[in-house]
Amino acid sequence: MLGRAYPDPLTAIGFDLDQLDLAATRSDELADLLAEANGDKADPNHSKLIRDKAYMLMKGLVDEIREAGK
Repeated sequence: MLGRAYPDPLTAIGFDLDQLDLAATRSDELADLLAEANGDKADPNHSKLIRDKAYMLMKGLVDEIREAGK
């Protein structure tokens, strides 16, 4: 966006202004990709719930084995 607003310094150094359009397109694509990737990780509660259930099951079994050993 900055390059589009001030193209004179870029043309002075021989920069291809078509690259600005490509950069803007890629930026939009990457923003969509990032949003999709963050959306996949948006539900950490499910993983925590599974972990907590597994812990409680294992703790119950360990407690039962310890009690039987006494």
